[in-house]
Amino acid sequence: MIKAQAILAFIAMVVSGGAYAQNIDGLYQPSAANWSCSPDQVGLDGGALAIQNGIFEGVENRCDLTNPQSSGRGTEFTAVCSAEGTTYEQQMTITPTANGVSIQRDGFTSYWKRCESAPASANTASPPQGSWGYDNGTAFIVAANNSFELSCEPYSASSTYPTARLSAPCPTCFPMETSTYTLRVDGRFSKDYEFERVSNAEGSISGLDYYPLWNEGLVTALMAGSVLEVIEQGNVIATFPLAGSSRAIDQLRQRCN
Repeated sequence: MIKAQAILAFIAMVVSGGAYAQNIDGLYQPSAANWSCSPDQVGLDGGALAIQNGIFEGVENRCDLTNPQSSGRGTEFTAVCSAEGTTYEQQMTITPTANGVSIQRDGFTSYWKRCESAPASANTASPPQGSWGYDNGTAFIVAANNSFELSCEPYSASSTYPTARLSAPCPTCFPMETSTYTLRVDGRFSKDYEFERVSNAEGSISGLDYYPLWNEGLVTALMAGSVLEVIEQGNVIATFPLAGSSRAIDQLRQRCN
């Protein structure tokens, strides 16, 4: 009887692991970049990123994904990683999105798009489909290979919250460079914000705590509006639907406060 139970437990583990792999396995590139999707360039700077057979491969970073546990819409793993001759463990949550996966670790969330997904134009006549979500202190939306999020994570040591992160195409941007974006909601709310480029893979970040956001301004507009447009020098570079934003941002406000 004990032997039979052990066999059933092993089968359940294999089936469960197979389900996780089926959802997330594939070749990827950062959502705001145009990297190589060649399988022979996996792990190289500017090469393909991969999740295959329980192995996570980033840029010069490789992790074995162990102990999968369901976590909201995604799966939390204990990642046993090696990089630059060092081995370490960290918790990593991988969640399927409409065109790829979101990856949360070390308090940060990054977004990868599947290589087989053709990039869509950000300047569309109608808003792309998608709905806002909330996870661990971050309210976020992913649409048309772009992403926008608000989080409790401080922008700097002297900052409070919220902080905004934008991932959208910017082939001429360089790390640490500051750009001014206009965030416009339904053509009514419109305000300029300074965003600092982190990297092509991680997009740009802004300390929105310099503005009265929780009770007026951008946050209120996002919760009540229908469409968010990101504008640079008069051109719409990204468009995000605001379906589900009220609930997601309300959860964020409760967490941040």
